Amino acid sequence: VSYMMGVAAEIENDGFKMSGKEIAVYGNVPIGSGLSSSAALEIATATLFERLEGWNMEDARMVNICRRADHNFVGVNSGPMDQFASRACRKGHAGLLDCRSLEMTQHKLPDNILFLSIYSGIPRSLATSEYNERQESCQKAVEILKKTNPGVTALRDATTKMVEAAKHELGDRVYRRAKHVVTEEQRVFDILEAFTKNNLTRIGKLLLEGHKSLSVDYEVSLPILDEMIEWFYKRTGVIGARLTGAGFGGSLICLVETEKTDIEELTASFIEEFKNKTPESPEIWQLTTVDGAKYNH
Repeated sequence: VSYMMGVAAEIENDGFKMSGKEIAVYGNVPIGSGLSSSAALEIATATLFERLEGWNMEDARMVNICRRADHNFVGVNSGPMDQFASRACRKGHAGLLDCRSLEMTQHKLPDNILFLSIYSGIPRSLATSEYNERQESCQKAVEILKKTNPGVTALRDATTKMVEAAKHELGDRVYRRAKHVVTEEQRVFDILEAFTKNNLTRIGKLLLEGHKSLSVDYEVSLPILDEMIEWFYKRTGVIGARLTGAGFGGSLICLVETEKTDIEELTASFIEEFKNKTPESPEIWQLTTVDGAKYNH
């Protein structure tokens, strides 16, 4: 209740007045799985209030209100992606979010692919996963880079060449954090192009590159998670897989070809392989793309 009231208070502080309401919440996203359950709860609650009170908020305004719950209540300086996904993504499409302008564009996904969400069996907490430390390292990198590149106000403005040129001044840790962010930015556009061309081989390579960067440069993976990724890449029908979320446990995302993959066999084999290697039993869910939060009744 206090969590939802925190969201309600944020809405009231944003210039809205809300009458007293009691609400019940049901969810099936495992706590600690790294699947943005807090963002989903924030957006679902705000969408409910929007309907009950007759508001009509723009996506970006609602997202910023909900993010303040993460920042001020949870204590995590999260970006807008999770809330935007819950609010504004569309069925059958990937949403490309510009985190500076807060504009999202929709891009059609191939019909012959299926997303799987894999809970690793290792709970994680954003508050203890050094998320804020990674953000501080990136901010430090920006301060160093803009000394010689005044146009850099965020790492999205930097290039790999800039990061390499400042490697010594950045120091090893900050350098690797910055390298991950800059290369990951490019991978977003590369994988979007691969989706457009239905280039499944390219998609698989990009997913693996992204995971390796998370593991080696951003240092948010774990040896058991790396082992899981390697396991998936050896399975028939798997296009690619990588860590998702803030890391240090949580979940992986896996992309498979629908006509070449026996999902039941894949799920059973994975759970059997890793059930005794993690604190909790792993789980796999088939994901269906849907429209963002809406009021159904």
